[in-house]
Amino acid sequence: MTLTQLTYFKKLCETSHMGRAAEQLFISQPSLSVSIARLEEELGVKLFTRAGHHLTLTAEGSEFLWHADHVLREAEEAKEHMSRLADRLKTRVCLGCIAPVLYDYLPNAINGFLALPGCGNTSFEFSVEGNDELIRKLKNGVYDFVLCAANRDESLSQIRVFSEPLMLISPIGDPKTLKTWEELAAETLIGCEEGSFIDRMLREMAQEKGVEFHFAYRATTEDAIFSLVEHGFGYAVMPWSDVLKKKYAIQQQKLPDGVFTRDIYLTILRDAPPAGAAERFAEHLKSTRFNVGASAAAVDGRDRPASE
Repeated sequence: MTLTQLTYFKKLCETSHMGRAAEQLFISQPSLSVSIARLEEELGVKLFTRAGHHLTLTAEGSEFLWHADHVLREAEEAKEHMSRLADRLKTRVCLGCIAPVLYDYLPNAINGFLALPGCGNTSFEFSVEGNDELIRKLKNGVYDFVLCAANRDESLSQIRVFSEPLMLISPIGDPKTLKTWEELAAETLIGCEEGSFIDRMLREMAQEKGVEFHFAYRATTEDAIFSLVEHGFGYAVMPWSDVLKKKYAIQQQKLPDGVFTRDIYLTILRDAPPAGAAERFAEHLKSTRFNVGASAAAVDGRDRPASE
């Protein structure tokens, strides 16, 4: 049984005439007759009684008409639903990101994209979450793609879109210059939430330099960390943000040696890449560099920092 057969059957019910039904369906009368005969054979009942070209529904045909109406209505509603989704796909982008992406990078990227020809009617939905939750929801189809830190999951494809240098953050006017890692480790430090990406990165950094960081305080957001630094609770090693500098009375200095960065990646599922407007916006992010107060360079998807 096919939707075509159901459509033919419904038209025959409306016209009660083989010739008129065939004409309205734009098919030959023999083709229509054969299709209905095969449907009756498959169902095992007669749907019509025939008097020449005139047709009358049998009792079984009347029962089947209810089912045919229901199936055809469901099929039409499904088609309309998918059409709406297709239209939505053309104009909607749903993404997830870590909080720093919203400070400067994502607003600039969206404004640049909306200014492109044919992109002005695109709508954006985005949520801020931690790296692990972003990846989980990406895999579950919640997001078209996410902007997050590095992840070694082989089901993901990642392209770095910008980098933020890690700096030593201190209150405005603080005179100290910490020249060695030992001096830094001896200070009162403010850290991120234990187990977060930055926390793991700082632990690896300290291990590499042969020191151990002891955090007197921890906070779950960068805003909270910079606020604690501003009020003299201690120092922090964090990605530098010009946006947060305007908000808090803080200053930066380079770490004792070496260059460390937090890299932000455009992250998609290898087997389910974004489509429609999301695909166009992802390509825009790959090809455009925005001033976020840090170095920015695109690299191969497998060129990722050691931390996850």
